[in-house]
Amino acid sequence: MTLESAASEGHPVARYQLGLQALESGDAETAAILLRRAAEQGVPAAQYRYAKLLETGEGVEQDLEDARRWTERAANAGHRRAMHNLGVMYYYGTGVAENIETAARWFQEAALLGLRDSQFNLALLYESGDGVPLSLPDAYAWFTIASMTGSDPTAGERARAVSEQLDPAALAEAQATADGFTPRPLDAEANGLYNNLPWDRTVTTDAAQVRRAQGFLSVLGYAPGPIDGEMGGRTRDAIMAFEADQGLPRTGRVDAVLIERLERAAAG
Repeated sequence: MTLESAASEGHPVARYQLGLQALESGDAETAAILLRRAAEQGVPAAQYRYAKLLETGEGVEQDLEDARRWTERAANAGHRRAMHNLGVMYYYGTGVAENIETAARWFQEAALLGLRDSQFNLALLYESGDGVPLSLPDAYAWFTIASMTGSDPTAGERARAVSEQLDPAALAEAQATADGFTPRPLDAEANGLYNNLPWDRTVTTDAAQVRRAQGFLSVLGYAPGPIDGEMGGRTRDAIMAFEADQGLPRTGRVDAVLIERLERAAAG
């Protein structure tokens, strides 16, 4: 079975992955059709990606209210990036009435699942008291948690600035909270992480390319293991996690598309 044949037979995940391929190749209209079909069949990752097309008007007519509705479906199904984007929508009033409290709730849901962007945003809300009770200890804890991947020095800088406003006891308690943080388990399939699909293929690459990918993955906080040019399980898992966060088909392989996306992500 190929990806194309599975999609033509109506397999929802195949439609989602083929839609992503169409999007990567520049065919946004075909991507929108495939992603819409997969979204209607209940694929949360497709719901999220289709919502992004509606939000930007890429391949479809822009519809912010519909984008918010599809984002909310994906978020309620456990897609953590959709949770974050839904928080942004409620914060700015995109396709829905502005509601800072609801925005904070969705940032917290994604933050608890380990999404750094939501952890940082939640810290900002605690620092200002917008949508949540003002709490500098909570702000410090979430800034510190967000800084733990090492991919964004801004979070660490904000944590240090907040720490100067805390008494020693409050700082120690907030630090203990941050040190004890463990993300909630992620629903893999809800986030576009699929195993043992009949059309999956394994592609080998040279060691130099693998090392390059491992370096980027490490900088971005995906923990690929040793930067040794070997395609071990940790490297493959790190690639698939990055691909899922980027809305790419989950392949676990190193190729030109992956390297390009890693470069862009590392460049900010």
